[in-house]
Amino acid sequence: RMEEAMSAELLSVRFHNTSSRALPHHAVTYGVPLVEGALSDTEDLAVRLADGRLLPLQTKVLEKHPDGSIRWLLLDFALPMEPDEEGTFALVRGEAVESEGAVEVEDTDDRITVRTPGLRASVSKRRFSLFESWEAGGREMAAPGSDIVVESADGKRYCASRAKALDVRVIERGPLRTVVQCAGRHTAEDGSEMLTFRVRYTFRPHEPGVQVSYKFTNEEEPETGVHLNSIRIVMPVELGGHSMRLARQCHHSVLWFTRQVEVAEKVELVAGAAQNEAAHNRYGNAADGKVVIRDFDLLREDLSQYPHYLRPGNARADMSGGLRQMFPYLAAAGEDGS
Repeated sequence: RMEEAMSAELLSVRFHNTSSRALPHHAVTYGVPLVEGALSDTEDLAVRLADGRLLPLQTKVLEKHPDGSIRWLLLDFALPMEPDEEGTFALVRGEAVESEGAVEVEDTDDRITVRTPGLRASVSKRRFSLFESWEAGGREMAAPGSDIVVESADGKRYCASRAKALDVRVIERGPLRTVVQCAGRHTAEDGSEMLTFRVRYTFRPHEPGVQVSYKFTNEEEPETGVHLNSIRIVMPVELGGHSMRLARQCHHSVLWFTRQVEVAEKVELVAGAAQNEAAHNRYGNAADGKVVIRDFDLLREDLSQYPHYLRPGNARADMSGGLRQMFPYLAAAGEDGS
């Protein structure tokens, strides 16, 4: 194509797919530096692959040189990669490329609604919920009752859903990446507050889901600090009856392999203190913070097949969580979706 031949290369970046699987639309958000005077605006920019293909690109200027030209530029695009592929992509100036699918945003007084080719999601401005609505493939997946619950050491609960005021806004808007932010204060039934929260939702046109990130900020006054029992993110989903939970165990069998486990019962993963005092005394903080399954019996392990030093309760095994250690995610499948 003529525009490919005429496009001027501004810089190139090396990449390596270490996942050993094909990634047809790997999301890339990457900042690049530019020499002074090289680029003064972001018109007609694209990403060019080694085979000459041009990819649609979303950009944001992060910093400028004294002469007004761009010093740092943020790139957003979807990079196709083959298993274990190593290669380069280039930032070029020439003919801009339109995206086949895009993120669309509707911002009203009551909510922000975002649409991608695969989903439609709404975030309420009136009362906090992780999602006021979540439609995948035209089906509603979000059930009422989602919340973020902070429980203090004395058992008092502060909920995001009781926040007296919410600041919900679009902080990044573009066809290839849009970010919505919801901020407020966890609030108890008596009106007292604990920790400021911020939830960010990142939408991309080729992603089947949404990246949700939660952050809390301690702005409390007690000089002794804030002591908490737990912070829980709760999101009920519409999966119909007879749903199956899927979890991945980190260590299984005497070879310590990982495995996926199907569980019909309710599954809860927690991260907290060491599994026992012996592990904490021996390994200190290294024994804390492991993601483990709360009810070990749900894994249905036959402990008679394990030597004693791999069984729960052994300090050496429990440093890493032992047989109870899980990857930090759960999946669920039911009659109406997954």
